Amino acid sequence: VQGRQIEIARRLLQAGANPDHADQDGMTAVELADANRLTLFADLIAQTKRTPSSVSSKKEKKSHK
Repeated sequence: VQGRQIEIARRLLQAGANPDHADQDGMTAVELADANRLTLFADLIAQTKRTPSSVSSKKEKKSHK
């Protein structure tokens, strides 16, 4: 199940979901992942934030097909 959730999170981030958006308690996705010891999610979010150009380049590749 967690693998499927990771794939869904990856697709949301690639589609432009804002990983810095805070919930009603003021916590971001990475803070929630860290608090719940969900290291795969935290790593995915951190990777996306470090390489935003890789997300946009994937969108460009799809639009050129």
